[in-house]
Amino acid sequence: METALIALALTALFAMPVSGADSTAYPQRPQGQAGGAGQGPGQGQNLEQMKSNILQRIDQRIARSQEEKVCVQSAKSHIEIKACRDRFRPPPHPNQQNGGRQNQTQ
Repeated sequence: METALIALALTALFAMPVSGADSTAYPQRPQGQAGGAGQGPGQGQNLEQMKSNILQRIDQRIARSQEEKVCVQSAKSHIEIKACRDRFRPPPHPNQQNGGRQNQTQ
């Protein structure tokens, strides 16, 4: 229960927008300027929806990473750390051998 509360608190902390973020890193292009491939009337809504979907997936990955971090921090043995890895990391792809590592025979 305590671990879940910590994970929830950390997730809420990292899900909040950063105040005072520098908006000059990616300046917005005024409407009607060239350079937006396929950017015609009505395309702005699709762009906003795409950005919203991408940001939502990023937030989900951040939340999952925070849960994994809390799991590892609360682990008291190597077995518990392995359990965290097994719980949060996807299994290797069937085509990958040796967990994706290259065979290093000498």
